[in-house]
Amino acid sequence: AIPTGIISAGFVERYSKEQNREKGFTDIRELGEVLVDEQSGLEGMLIREIERDHGAKIYMLLRDELMIIARAELKVKKGDILILNSEKLHKHE
Repeated sequence: AIPTGIISAGFVERYSKEQNREKGFTDIRELGEVLVDEQSGLEGMLIREIERDHGAKIYMLLRDELMIIARAELKVKKGDILILNSEKLHKHE
């Protein structure tokens, strides 16, 4: 009975991951953050422009003490922190 439960739990976990993948959920480990400053070159850009030009999916941004859901027409400002996913993202451990 124990091996059956373990195998069943594995199938359920795999199924759940596949279902969530279709819904567009992202594992938190796949996210990163980018500071909008002079070096980033992102100041004044719209979210949709950044996503298009840099192949990123931006989920939210942190501005002052606010968490703002990223909308296509939202313009980023200096000091914003973008929470995003990108194949170009390199994590610093």
